[in-house]
This record gives sequence, C-alpha cells and structure tokens, in this order.
Amino acid sequence: MKVPFNQPYIAKNQDKYLKEAARLETDYLSKVHGIFKQDYQVEDVILTTSASNAIELILLALDLPKGSEVIMPSYTYPAACNTIIRYGYQLVLCDSNRNTLTMEVEDIIDKISRKTSCIIPCHYGGASCNMDKLMEICHKKNIKVIEDAALSFGAKYKDRYLGTIGHAGVISFDKTKNISAETGGILLLNSLSDKTVKRLHYLYDNGTNKYEFLQGEVKNYSWKLAGLSAKMSNLHGALLFAQLEYKDEIFFRRKVLFEQYKKGLKNVCVRNHWHLPIINSYNENNYHVFYLVLNNNARREKLRIYLLDREIKAQTHYQPLHSSSMGENIGYNFVDFPNTNHITNCVLRLPLNPMLSSEQIDYVIESIKEFAS
Repeated sequence: MKVPFNQPYIAKNQDKYLKEAARLETDYLSKVHGIFKQDYQVEDVILTTSASNAIELILLALDLPKGSEVIMPSYTYPAACNTIIRYGYQLVLCDSNRNTLTMEVEDIIDKISRKTSCIIPCHYGGASCNMDKLMEICHKKNIKVIEDAALSFGAKYKDRYLGTIGHAGVISFDKTKNISAETGGILLLNSLSDKTVKRLHYLYDNGTNKYEFLQGEVKNYSWKLAGLSAKMSNLHGALLFAQLEYKDEIFFRRKVLFEQYKKGLKNVCVRNHWHLPIINSYNENNYHVFYLVLNNNARREKLRIYLLDREIKAQTHYQPLHSSSMGENIGYNFVDFPNTNHITNCVLRLPLNPMLSSEQIDYVIESIKEFAS
C-alpha cells in the first residue's frame, strides 16, 4: 500500500474559478483579502507570491537601523535569513524547545543585546512559544516581532490566530501546506506605524506609489524607491479561494487522521521512550504535521528506511541553519544548540494530508509497531 507524504486537496470549484480568473471575470485576490481581513482581524493583509517574499517585504519596510541584530531559531527554513544577510543585518540564531520544536524563549532573552531590533518567532505547525512573554519583553525593549506562521494557518494562541500577535506575521500557501494556492503567501499587518505601512506599499508595488494613486490620493504614480514584484497572481488567488471554501472540511479530515495516529501510536511510544507531538494548552492545533521524536539518529533512520521499503513516505525536516555550510561559514558553534541538534537527529514526520484514508493511516501505525516489536 502506497502512503504519500503530501497530496494537495482538490477543491470542488477550483477549475471553474481558474477559468474565471484567466478570463479576468472575477477578482479573486479581493475575495481572499476580504476573508482574511474579516477572520484575522488585523489592520491589513497583503497577498504575496510566497511567504518568503512576505518576509522580505516586511523586513525591508521596517527599515531597521544599520547593523541591527535579528533573532530567529536555527530550526527553520532559511527564507528570512536570506533577507537578513542580504541587506546587511546581523543574524542571531537561538535554540528550540525539545517538546514543542518551537524557539526557546529563555535562549532568546539571553541573546538580546542593545543591537537587537527584531525577533522572528517561527511557529511549528500548531505550536508556538509563549507569545505573551515574548511580546512583553519586546515591548519593553522596543523590538519588532514578525511571526513566521508559514506552517500555521488556522492555528491559535489563546484564541488569537498565529500571525496576528506580533507587529506582523506571514503564512505560506505552498503546495505542502494545509491550504494551498500551489505557491503564495500572505503578510498580516498589525501595530505598524503609518510611515512603515506607506513604505511597505511602495516596496510591494515595484517601488511606486501606485497604492496612493488607486486610493485617489495622487493624480498619477511614479517611482519612489527600489521595490519588489511581490503580488500574488489572480490565478493563484482563485486556487486559494477555492481551498478556503473547504477549509473546515480540510481541517476536520486532518484532525481525524492526527488523532488516529496519536491513539494508535501512544503505547508503542511509551514503551520505546519516543515522543509524540506536544501542543501546549495555550495553543490550538492546526494539524499540519504529525511527528515522532525517537531516541537517536540511528534509530530514526532505521525506522525511516523501514517505512520507505513499505512505500510509506515518512520524512525528516529542517537541516538546522547553524550546521549548514552557510551557518558554519558565518561561524556558529554546533554545541550551542543542543535541543536543535537532538530534534534534527531524532524527528520523523509521518504522512498527513486530507487525501489519505483511515486504512492508510492504520497501515503506517501497524508498520511502526512491527518495527518496534
């Protein structure tokens, strides 16, 4: 029985919407914008070509002081790092929490300096660090917070969507995410100065003041600064809108499969001292990922290959930024990230997508039990 790691959900009306978008009959970007503005209750939302693009936009718009330090976890995707380094800021990496796989707040506190201008907490699926504690510290020290909620569409922290707690947040709609536009992202704006928002719109529109022109504030628009081409296409907006219509069904299906894994693997994990996903009480899961944290790298790799031989596509995750060739060139010390090293060596993500059947999940569970017996 084949069990693919990821399969995008096929929404019922997506072909119809794509045709309408291609013929310019419907503005799907406006439709999606309206949904997020209402549901997420933020000051504004900006649809982008990717979450990486959204991170670049907001970092440039903040116009941090020269030589600023930006703190983020080592256990994440390098999208934000590229912008930090490219524009001359100093990248400061922190360790992660072994239980939740999110950045460790205590390590962040230790690494804050007078040069720290921004912190980027990266939420892992439905899990986040203690955002109240982080925001309190950042408020006192006038540090901007950009939430990287790329994996966390629909997840919450104390009844607030992840991505809406900091000064800004980003979400990914890549084909591997819960809700997919094939590619794409969104930038959520919250508690930013008028000057920053104005600069952000200039950057978003290829460095022009087109936004002001469309608002009727100027008679024509012109080039203001070196900008980007970051706007999501209407075709991707159509795909995204079609998925959003079925988001409740997608989440329900992912939750059912997640709970099936959790129940079926509980005993084998207890016997072998493996760890299941841990979601703190202040978080509401979005069921993006189901993983096991095994005892060591050798055991993890044996299980991964064992499952692969049975056509089950279980996967590891990030190579930590500190131990990548780029990270080593910057000068990071391997021993400074003990939790991240453990997570990297031991975590194994199991197939989880709404197109899987309960029978396929049972097959994965029984295969893992056979391996552990």
